[in-house]
Amino acid sequence: MMVLSDYDLSVLRVCYPQILPPEIYNILWDKILCACYHTLLDGFSAVRKCTNEGRALMQLDFRHFQVKVESLTRLRPLPDPHIVETYIKAYYLPENSLEKWIQEQTEYTH
Repeated sequence: MMVLSDYDLSVLRVCYPQILPPEIYNILWDKILCACYHTLLDGFSAVRKCTNEGRALMQLDFRHFQVKVESLTRLRPLPDPHIVETYIKAYYLPENSLEKWIQEQTEYTH
């Protein structure tokens, strides 16, 4: 989280003494959050075997991340958290439903 705090300060410093237009501020945060979400997905996807407790911890970690980001930025609502939330929730699907879910999802492929 320290990196995101430093990011916010750096963005504001670049424009000093001018005020960064809200549209630009929001675009910058949108891009950094997209990168953060994909980093979280990379980490979560590296898990080969996951218990129900592990899945719950993934959700808790992501929620904690969102709360911290909300405290750092004026951006509301946070952009596209569903990409991470949906991925975590897919762990709860029964195996036969998971295969269908994988075929229907396109946002997780590179």
